[in-house]
Amino acid sequence: MRRLLVRSIACALCAAIGLASACRAKPRPPPPVRAAPTFGDVVSPARIGLRFEGRVDQRSPSAPRFAWPASGFRFGFRGTGLSLRLEDVLFDDEVRDTDFLAVYIDSDAPVTLALREGIGEYPIARGLRAGPHEVRVLKRSESEAGFVRLHGMRFEGLGRFVATPARRRHTLLAIGDSITAGYGVDGPDANCHYSAGTSNATRAYAALAARELDAEYQAVAWSGRGLYRNYDVGAVELVPMIYGRLFATEPTPRFDPRAYPVDMIVVNLGTNDLSTPHPERMRFVTAYRDFTERLRSDYPTANIVLVVGPMLADDYPPHSMALRKARSWVTSVVAHRRAHGDARISYLEMPGASPDEGYGCDFHPSFRTHQRMATLLVERFRSVMR
Repeated sequence: MRRLLVRSIACALCAAIGLASACRAKPRPPPPVRAAPTFGDVVSPARIGLRFEGRVDQRSPSAPRFAWPASGFRFGFRGTGLSLRLEDVLFDDEVRDTDFLAVYIDSDAPVTLALREGIGEYPIARGLRAGPHEVRVLKRSESEAGFVRLHGMRFEGLGRFVATPARRRHTLLAIGDSITAGYGVDGPDANCHYSAGTSNATRAYAALAARELDAEYQAVAWSGRGLYRNYDVGAVELVPMIYGRLFATEPTPRFDPRAYPVDMIVVNLGTNDLSTPHPERMRFVTAYRDFTERLRSDYPTANIVLVVGPMLADDYPPHSMALRKARSWVTSVVAHRRAHGDARISYLEMPGASPDEGYGCDFHPSFRTHQRMATLLVERFRSVMR
């Protein structure tokens, strides 16, 4: 009895002076130490609410792949960081270029992601403010560099996906060659040559116009390709042949236009047909008429703009009058369509680059020229869609 009384008195004294823990039979465990943020398990694309951009092969939901320039995906997530598990498969040729991606986080300027051949994991965001974010990933490089496959994503800490982003108000389809693909737009001047790193389809005029018009964007573009002949006579696939493909480098499966309703189409073809000597008017015009008829069949209500420029000139090839011929031949295609009741087709000429604007690689349009072209294209579409 005396021992219990002594212990009670001792505990009371301990509590009075702030040492109550000394009276417990077992000490209290120390508070947990908060670990630094870590990335969780890889989440399959099949479980993610992705909004695909451009033509993307979705036949394998757990590993969608894309090759066309400016194609890719966007999604929303809530968290502070993210990494992507990507595979770069190179086109089987002698160049062996790897692909480049443009990664947009919210409204920030894009960050360039240079891929390595094979599968790799790429952190694209860390230390973001906690809350919702939108990520957009687009292929900068051309189809001939290769294709990219998305294998999954990992979140920093307790990140998670949110609802799939809504579709934009409009849809713009751009069909063209190196100009539409953004050849050399990130090059320092006209003296550099083609590389996957200096090409950037996300900074080409049609992609810029789509952004200004709040439009979903799809590009079918390949450097050196034409309507009835290519710049490189060894390349046999013309734009009308590759236009119908879901995946740029493979004849099948075919792309279903019903899967991507379009209200705006810009076609910028003819530069390669007329950049080598002795272009044939009848073959060019016939090929263009057939192609525009095919476009109208695929997209009955779309507004179509046929563009000439800005790389054609009357003095190159020397004495060729290439620009004058292109202007005459393309306007005749527009007139033919209008004579057959097609009121939603028009002609737009893009003036050549001025010395003040500079040049991209191999005298391709600089970014300043692409910006000017985008402004003209936006003005045209806004005027015909009122």
